[in-house]
Amino acid sequence: MTVPVRKLGLRRPKTPWYAGRDQRIVGRLLLGRRLVLRRPRLFSPRFTLVAIDVDPDAGVAAIWVAHDRADQQEQDGYVWLYEHVDRRWIWVSGSECGVPVADPSAGRAPAGQDGQIGMMDVLGSCGSISLADRRRARTGDDISDAAWVGCTFLRVAAETNQLLVGQRKIAVPHHGCTVIPWKASIAVPLSGRPGISAVAPDGTYLSVLGPHDYLDSFTWSRLAYETEG
Repeated sequence: MTVPVRKLGLRRPKTPWYAGRDQRIVGRLLLGRRLVLRRPRLFSPRFTLVAIDVDPDAGVAAIWVAHDRADQQEQDGYVWLYEHVDRRWIWVSGSECGVPVADPSAGRAPAGQDGQIGMMDVLGSCGSISLADRRRARTGDDISDAAWVGCTFLRVAAETNQLLVGQRKIAVPHHGCTVIPWKASIAVPLSGRPGISAVAPDGTYLSVLGPHDYLDSFTWSRLAYETEG
């Protein structure tokens, strides 16, 4: 589930429900209570919610927020990664990640144009060994079959209507900035994230990003063409 940009601000006149809470916990509450869809104004200092995605089958979720500073060419931001453990969302990892657009409402650039290299540009990632498996390790259990919980931050080109992550479909927001949480085995060789495909509105497959790739197939093809030319 990916949602468009929404403003998150201080709720008045009452004391905000998050008072004294860590921002990571606020993110967990957003997921647990589904407040993002019903009440976009939640906490201060002022943030913009860039993207949120949940994989209920894998029990992982990610939230991308940015400081609301429209005068900057790139807004500072954070990505928070969560795992569903013991029937609640718990923060497991995070990363700073600026939003590479001055005005998220302006839309996306086509692939190969200024500001957009491929169909899917990888902006960063973060991850951790599964919290559930770390808890098993503390009790002395063998965790050779443990999972890696991760997320990948993408900027998606204008031609792409949706992303296919394994068998899961993700709609691309207007601004193109998307965060994808995932879970994979840490067995050797590391299986990596699921493959990600960029899909056009008519269902055409435009590009593929492999489990260990940081450049998509569109970018590799373009580089090969320019090298040969």
